[in-house]
Amino acid sequence: MSIQIKNARLCFAHLFEPKAPRAGGKLKYSVDVLIPKSDKAQLALIVKEIQAAANEKYKEKAPGFLASIKGNNAKNAFRDGDVKVSGEGKEYTDYKGCYYITTKSDNPPVVLTRNRVQVTNDNKASMQDVPYSGCYANVLLHFYALGGENAGVFSGLDG
Repeated sequence: MSIQIKNARLCFAHLFEPKAPRAGGKLKYSVDVLIPKSDKAQLALIVKEIQAAANEKYKEKAPGFLASIKGNNAKNAFRDGDVKVSGEGKEYTDYKGCYYITTKSDNPPVVLTRNRVQVTNDNKASMQDVPYSGCYANVLLHFYALGGENAGVFSGLDG
């Protein structure tokens, strides 16, 4: 089920041109969605949806599975911004005091301006209010759980 994260800060927003997460990787549309740790209502909604995704995949084993991936950024899309560092060990200060969700899609997400006009690659140059890294926006996403070698809870970008 899709949920809307309201007034979240966008970082590393690749909403119009897909980018490979690493050299040779598959091109994806993606964004990091930052939610202040003080936003208890949205955080509760996110945790509920992660639990629902894990329950759907792992049934009664979901609590143990979730405990096993807690804090593992490679297996959990919901992460603590206070400990985010780059590959070179540099801290990301914009992430401090936030949790963040790395959400991705193979397909271009639906992007709207604040006036609810759809932004596409073809018209974005002539538009105002186009979302960008650093801005605040509402984001539509969903969580899903995978098993096997790629076991984890991940997030799909819907818009």
